[in-house]
Amino acid sequence: MSYLIRRGGRRILKVYNLRAIQRFTGQAESLFGNLRKEFSFGEGNARVFSRFRTFAFENMGDSSYASSRFFHRALQLPVALTILLASILYAGTGTTFSMIVLGLLVGGRLVSYVVRLWPDFRLVVPARARLVPETIGAGIIGIVSDFTYSAGSVAGFVRHATENVSRKG
Repeated sequence: MSYLIRRGGRRILKVYNLRAIQRFTGQAESLFGNLRKEFSFGEGNARVFSRFRTFAFENMGDSSYASSRFFHRALQLPVALTILLASILYAGTGTTFSMIVLGLLVGGRLVSYVVRLWPDFRLVVPARARLVPETIGAGIIGIVSDFTYSAGSVAGFVRHATENVSRKG
């Protein structure tokens, strides 16, 4: 809906520096619920991109929050695909080189999540002893989320393409 509004020349007011609490109605309150949400979100974003193409990214630089979210989402599919291909390479060859490549990819993505999450976790995790393991755990969930979001994106692209084919046929 917001893309239709913006395409019509209207603007949507967004304020990213307000403190807010985002509540989900039960869907994302568990790990599996959150992964279902990620899949749906990936599917929805793929369908939006398929329909609106680059218009969805116009004025992205107006907000640092929107830019960082876009950058994160844009990386999820290529990162997941690269890790998947490296896993297949390692499974197929078993070479030390392929193991190092896979380790560097997964380790690099984990570090990116930990760096991104650390400032927030430092504020909300009361015990210093739990801070590192909880941040690393959240990073691992982030990597799983990369694959879930990417699977949803692929499903969204495929569904959009097959809907267009069936409408034309």
